[in-house]
Amino acid sequence: MDFIFILIALAILGGAIAVIGAKKGWFTDANDNDIPDKLEDIAEDAKELAKKVTRKKPGRKPGRKPKKKNFDDFKTSTDYYKKKRK
Repeated sequence: MDFIFILIALAILGGAIAVIGAKKGWFTDANDNDIPDKLEDIAEDAKELAKKVTRKKPGRKPGRKPKKKNFDDFKTSTDYYKKKRK
């Protein structure tokens, strides 16, 4: 029970610090979109890092394409899934 009260107190304290910091100008926002500039820079750096990490490496083979199902032999597409397996 004490743990919940501590969490609530920390949330209230954090909110109060955020409000006071916004009033005193600690968090600058040049383009008036209500997102601090430092936070925007961090998000932009994270996007660049994600692009760098997930980019396609040279020399890799493309992924295997899934086989296409042939529905021509069946009256409806649901008949395909009802067929008996070997």
